[in-house]
Amino acid sequence: MSWETRDLADCSQLTFNDFYVTERTGAIRLAWLLLGDASAAEDVTQEAFMAVFERYSTVEHPRAYLRQAIVNGVRSRARSTSRRNLRERLTAAGESVTSPAPGDPLIDVLSELSQKQQTVLVLRYWADMPDEEIAEVLQLRQSSVRSLAHRGLRELKRKLPS
Repeated sequence: MSWETRDLADCSQLTFNDFYVTERTGAIRLAWLLLGDASAAEDVTQEAFMAVFERYSTVEHPRAYLRQAIVNGVRSRARSTSRRNLRERLTAAGESVTSPAPGDPLIDVLSELSQKQQTVLVLRYWADMPDEEIAEVLQLRQSSVRSLAHRGLRELKRKLPS
């Protein structure tokens, strides 16, 4: 079962060390896809794990808390650094990430979307998160998440060759 689709409650029985070992790879991949820099993704992921560690015994859904901490860290970093092309992000993530082939026009069009649209689409379709959880992570209304996803998908359809 992949990192993206496991039940959020299944890690509540793990020690933090086991949680870290189990979740680290998927967490780094998520940060890479959202941030685009391998070194910064490692940093954001470690900071997110530190935040989870501090509250691990009291957090009901540690994986959801970890995702939110990653997204918040990525958002913080994105404010201070320029956006990179999404093709570079997927390449940096390596073959362990299921992604379109290099040269796929989808990558070029995704890189043209706003940061919020990219984030919503990555969380929805790669991390398989429901709109409710995306809204919570991004501190938006669910209707805003749906709107961002709808506009992003509409833009993809408009720009992608048939």
